[in-house]
Amino acid sequence: MEKLKPHLHELPDLKWLICWDDELDEENSISLEALENRGAETLAASPGVIGDVENKIQPDDIAIIIYTSGTTGPPKGACLSHKNVLAQVTLTGQLITDDQLGNIMMFFLPLAHVGERVSGQFMRIQRGITAAYVDDITRILDDLEGYGQTETSCFCTLCSPDAYRFGSVGRTLPGVELKTADEPSND
Repeated sequence: MEKLKPHLHELPDLKWLICWDDELDEENSISLEALENRGAETLAASPGVIGDVENKIQPDDIAIIIYTSGTTGPPKGACLSHKNVLAQVTLTGQLITDDQLGNIMMFFLPLAHVGERVSGQFMRIQRGITAAYVDDITRILDDLEGYGQTETSCFCTLCSPDAYRFGSVGRTLPGVELKTADEPSND
């Protein structure tokens, strides 16, 4: 937190600092536990509040901001809309059926990775699938193949289990236009 304090004046729109442990001496700070308690109190007093907020969400509203490492420029936040996230989950769901997934889904990417967030966490939640986390990514590296980037909301292609071919990254997802290039300035 000490690293953030000198920069708070640069964040005029910042409303709250949510702290894992105790509240800070800042006027707009709150501990996670206190925030959870406020949420429970609000829900008890107004049981319909979540539905009210959900009804205000528009498809083009930003759902999540995923920060990139800046491989093609400086680091930045890629804004994904509700429509974008839902489209990705829906498209992936059309290509991978519940029968193919089963009731446990393996996660191996960092939880903040766009692929893990959108086609992992959100698809799992939508389908009610249990998460199993890989403790050592090096155990499965040779089995991973794919293209994708944060700005595409994760996967551009998918190799479904019934169409697997060694060395292939799969078919282009419906609604996706794909172009590959060998270097940033070459086609």
